[in-house]
Amino acid sequence: SSCAWHKQINFAEFHIVTKSKSQRCWVFSKLKSPNMNTQRFFLHLFRFLVLFCFHCHNGTHGCQVSSFSRPNNSLEPTKDSRPGDSLEPMKDLRPKASMTPRSALMLRQQLHELSKNPPDFFSAGLADESNIYVWNICITGPPDTLYEGGVFNCRLTFPPSYPDRPPKMKFITPIWHPNVFPNGDVCISILHEPGDDAMNPQESAAMRWNPVHTVESIVLSVISMLGEPASESPANIDAAKEFRDAPSLFKKKVSRCVRRSLEDP
Repeated sequence: SSCAWHKQINFAEFHIVTKSKSQRCWVFSKLKSPNMNTQRFFLHLFRFLVLFCFHCHNGTHGCQVSSFSRPNNSLEPTKDSRPGDSLEPMKDLRPKASMTPRSALMLRQQLHELSKNPPDFFSAGLADESNIYVWNICITGPPDTLYEGGVFNCRLTFPPSYPDRPPKMKFITPIWHPNVFPNGDVCISILHEPGDDAMNPQESAAMRWNPVHTVESIVLSVISMLGEPASESPANIDAAKEFRDAPSLFKKKVSRCVRRSLEDP
């Protein structure tokens, strides 16, 4: 098969089939062109292909030639081209590669797995079905902790560069905890940017974000954090101080948060 550019050819297809040297040759053609030069060009092409097929080894042989309108930058104009003629570019028939980002594919797979096998102590879903990067998380306060029985809604927002970069997690339901900022942002090592941090030498690179983390591993780490606050590197300084120095007051405020979480719609 071959492909030839020629002026004003919308589509041309020719088949030449021979059963053997001694049998007849059938030629089928479809040609759309008012140009006589073009028709003469393909007539010579017919003759060449017929001779070629008759000289082939015994058996069934086929030839096909297709021609499409050439693009503006393909070849020099032919003899019969005129100024102002409209030339259409060749249609790209190659299969299109998937344009879905790797991060979106990974998150879709995780959403499917969480729907198929719901985990304990939390549920997960998309905040908007059209946006795979923003998740709603509902955490049930883990047993044997001060947060037991509470229902805390969170928002998990992934960057398009996930899993190379970490997501951000935020408590929508108010919560009193040393590692949660007053505005609800979660401060936990595994959600910190990967690599060493000169400003925080006590937190090694191994403790920070790793691309192996999934939605499930992130949320389970946050649930574990509820029962074991890290008061030495607090996000909420007042909560951390109460946790260390006034545990009864800290417990009272947490109990209030748990009650309010059950009142929220």
